[in-house]
Amino acid sequence: MKAAIILLVSGLLTASAFYLVWMNRASEKILSALIPVAVAALTGIILAVFVFGGEPAISAVFPSSFQYRLPSKMPLNLPLVLMGRRFSQAQFAPGQLSKVHPQFLTDPADANGESLYHHLLQKAIIDWMGLTYRGTWQVEMLQFDLPIGREGRFQPTEGASEKSEILSTEQIERLLKGNRFADIHPGIPPQIALPPGTKLKITPPATKAGFLETGEILLENTFCTFSINSQASSWFAGIGSYKRLAGITDEENSKLATANYIVRINVRFNRLRSNHPQMALYKTWASELSEGLRGQFDEQVIWSKTKEDFMFSQLKGQFEEQQPLHQTTLLSDGRRKDSVIGDVAPNK
Repeated sequence: MKAAIILLVSGLLTASAFYLVWMNRASEKILSALIPVAVAALTGIILAVFVFGGEPAISAVFPSSFQYRLPSKMPLNLPLVLMGRRFSQAQFAPGQLSKVHPQFLTDPADANGESLYHHLLQKAIIDWMGLTYRGTWQVEMLQFDLPIGREGRFQPTEGASEKSEILSTEQIERLLKGNRFADIHPGIPPQIALPPGTKLKITPPATKAGFLETGEILLENTFCTFSINSQASSWFAGIGSYKRLAGITDEENSKLATANYIVRINVRFNRLRSNHPQMALYKTWASELSEGLRGQFDEQVIWSKTKEDFMFSQLKGQFEEQQPLHQTTLLSDGRRKDSVIGDVAPNK
C-alpha cells in the first residue's frame, strides 16, 4: 500500500512537471534545465536496478552416489542404519525397471551400470520434487534429529496463498522422455507444483564428443532460472568404507560397485524484478529447493550422518548391557539419593 501511494504521488508530480514544460516549451531555459534532470533520474534508476540492485545468485556443488550389485545392477540391501538417510523410492526403481524394460539392465554399452544409475539420479530428483512439492510450491521443510529418532515433514508455508502450476504425472513422463526411468514409479507417482508461469525442461543424461555424460533439469520463470546439472564423475568396484560398516567380506565386495556423480545447482535471479514485491517468495522457493536437494542427495551429508547413526547404534548396544551412569533412589524416609556408578558416599 505504501509503495502504491509513493508511485501514485511520484506519477502525479512527474506528469505535472511535464505538463508545465510542454506549456512553456518555447523557453530555452526550461528545456535546457529539463535535460540534466531527466538524464540524472534515468541514470539513478539504471544504477539502482543493474548495478546496486539484484539478488545474489545461488550456487552449490556436491557429489551423489549409488552402490549396487554386479552384474544384476540391483541396489544393495544393507542394514537400515546404513540406508535410512537415502531417498528410499530410488532403491526400488531398478527392480521395477527389470520387469518393464529389462533391456536397459543388459545394455552392452553400459556394462558397469554407470549410465543407468545416472538416469536414476535424475529421475530420483524429479520424484523427490514430486513428493515434496506435490500440493504447493510454497513449502516449509523441517528436519529434526531427536532422542526418539528422526522427524521430518514438509508442509505448506504459513500464510501461503499464491497459486501453483501443477504438472501431472503424465506431463512429467513426457518431459522425462529419453530417461530410462521415465515411466517407473516405485512410490507415489510424481506431481509437481511450480510457481506460476514456470517451465520445466529435462535433458536426459547423454554423452557428447569429448565430454562426460551430462543431464540437466531446468526450471525457468520471469523471476529466476533454476538449473540442476548432473555429470558422471567416477566409477569403481566395491563400496568403499560401507564395506566395513556392513561387515561385508572381500569376496562379496568384489561383486559390488559404486557410481559417483557431480550435481551442480545454479540459480540466477532476474535483475529487472529484483525489487518486485513477489521476489522474496521466489528467493525462498529457490533457497529451500536447493537446500532440500543437498540434504537428500549430497553423499557427503549422507555419509556423515550415516557414520553418526552407526556409531550411536553401536554405543546403544553397549549401554543396554550396563547400568545407567546416573542413578536416583528414593529412601524410606522420603529423601532422594543421587549417585554416580561407583560412588558409594551418601549424597548430602
